[in-house]
Amino acid sequence: MILDELDTELERKIMKHQSINFTQLGRKYGVDRHTISRHYEAIKNGPSKRKRRKSLIIDYETEIKERLKEGDSIKSIYMSLLNRTSFDLLKSYSNFKQYINRWYKDSKIDGKRFVARYRYETPPGEQLQFDWVEKLSLHLSNGELVQFNLWSATLGYSRYHYYKIAENLTEQEMKSCFISTVINLGGLPSIALTDNMSSIVSIRGNKKYIHPTVSQFFKDLGVKLVLCKTRHAYTKGKVEVSNKYQNWLNPYDYKFTNKSDLYNGVEEILSQSNYQINSELKVAPYFLFKKEKETLNKLPNINILKSYINDLVEKIVNISSLIDFKGAKYGVPKEYINKKVLIRETEKNIYIYNSCLKLICTYEKYKFGIHYTSGLYNIAKMKNETIDDFKIRVENNLARLARLQEIKNERIY
Repeated sequence: MILDELDTELERKIMKHQSINFTQLGRKYGVDRHTISRHYEAIKNGPSKRKRRKSLIIDYETEIKERLKEGDSIKSIYMSLLNRTSFDLLKSYSNFKQYINRWYKDSKIDGKRFVARYRYETPPGEQLQFDWVEKLSLHLSNGELVQFNLWSATLGYSRYHYYKIAENLTEQEMKSCFISTVINLGGLPSIALTDNMSSIVSIRGNKKYIHPTVSQFFKDLGVKLVLCKTRHAYTKGKVEVSNKYQNWLNPYDYKFTNKSDLYNGVEEILSQSNYQINSELKVAPYFLFKKEKETLNKLPNINILKSYINDLVEKIVNISSLIDFKGAKYGVPKEYINKKVLIRETEKNIYIYNSCLKLICTYEKYKFGIHYTSGLYNIAKMKNETIDDFKIRVENNLARLARLQEIKNERIY
């Protein structure tokens, strides 16, 4: 109240161009003369603009603005920068989001509005929802466009997600992806919920028919298959919501050097969603999954699972963390040296599993050459070598291997 009276008197004096004694006014209103001075400057010149704080994020300003204008979410930009920099630079996501909303709001594109749907919750271990995410694409660093499909599965209770590159949308691919999912989860749900994907269902008129081989597959696993009501895919809304994480891939356009790095990178990037706090549950899916995992049913005999993955080939990993398959060599993590792994070959790709059918890595299929996907080239760091120098040495060695393959290509073709 006193300050309001002070402002009124200051406004009157300024309008009449009267001299102002800050000390005298301070005694009159019982405030410090510096307070009088601040109010005087604010009335005369208008409120001062808040200065922009110095932030290390400013180094990525151009990239952030471009991504926002292309419609990328703030979360996907944050995760992309976090994978390339550090938490010390970006701080928490909430701080990053607040900073972006304040200083880059003109670059943002408003998201779509969705109609809310009523839903229900499932107890731990009861339900797994799965779906295809079709026709995604990213460019390699050389400009080549790579198109791919994605398998997406989500546990109903914990919202724990599992993603896998899918070469095609066939029944056999569905079986392979489902087996990879339950192996990764370490157990079986009681119910598997999906929509009416053509790879498992035929629709004639108003009736749906699950393919007999699909019914037998879920029967052998001890899982009940439930289909969404036609044209009501939101009944599996948890997996539909998980598909939004595909937007996290946008900042990686032109970042991968080859298809193998892209395949494994996509799965690794999306799996980070399990460690992000769910906006509804206020806890990360990973922590709820620890509880839900205890309620999953036991996996069937490994031979039953193997029978549904065609043409598995057994190989032993050599001392260089490589397996030799049809003239080409493929890298695997060093902990598998001298151990057996299983290989599944498709028209375009090579899938490498451990002896328990857990997917280790995915490669584009080659006829010859040595191939390490990113992070699996396990040479030792030299004494007194900096991290940056070590990374450069790794990149140079891999470039030489790639060049050696190009020379072989030229000689053969």
